[in-house]
Amino acid sequence: MKWLVGVLLLLNVALFLWATGHQAPSGPDSTSFRQPVNAAGMRLISEVARSEPGTGLQAGCYRVGPFYDQNAVALAGQKLDILRVPFRQHTVKERELRAYRVFLGPYSTESAIETQQNLLRAGGITDHYIKRESAGTSLISLGLFSQKSGADAFVRELEGKRINAQLRTEDRVLGPTFWLELDDRDANRAATGGLEQTGWGDPRANLRPLPCDGDRL
Repeated sequence: MKWLVGVLLLLNVALFLWATGHQAPSGPDSTSFRQPVNAAGMRLISEVARSEPGTGLQAGCYRVGPFYDQNAVALAGQKLDILRVPFRQHTVKERELRAYRVFLGPYSTESAIETQQNLLRAGGITDHYIKRESAGTSLISLGLFSQKSGADAFVRELEGKRINAQLRTEDRVLGPTFWLELDDRDANRAATGGLEQTGWGDPRANLRPLPCDGDRL
């Protein structure tokens, strides 16, 4: 009888998990403070829109991008013409970005770099790369952060491992990016299947939901 009670208990647990939609965590905590800068992939908050259940896209208007040269924009425009979807081009102008680099060095010889890399690996730190400087020296870059608080926290973490890292600011210029905005609700609705299946010629460019003119704040 004990085995029967055990089976019934397992069935009850399985039924509870199914009814509540509970799922076990599938990966590491995404809220970790280490947020390296990915300049090419950065998006403004206004570029993120609500998703429509089932399709992953908001019903209504879309934008395609980002593109980084006019030739790619022209090819994407031709594909929209074939789908008979009107569009307009929007350009995000060149802009500056301040980043915070955590690093070791500078080093003037390859042997010094190799020695320090061996120490890092021995300490379990494998996420780093060599950055060549204009003065002929090199750094071991350990991370590039968009927020100083994250960089400071990482430096303190390294200090706990007896690694005396340094921190410096770097101002970067992001070139212009180009977007195609699709504001015709009816045309978009008629071509939704084609829009979702189209490749845009640049792996960084995607179809994204966009609030229509009347819906924007």
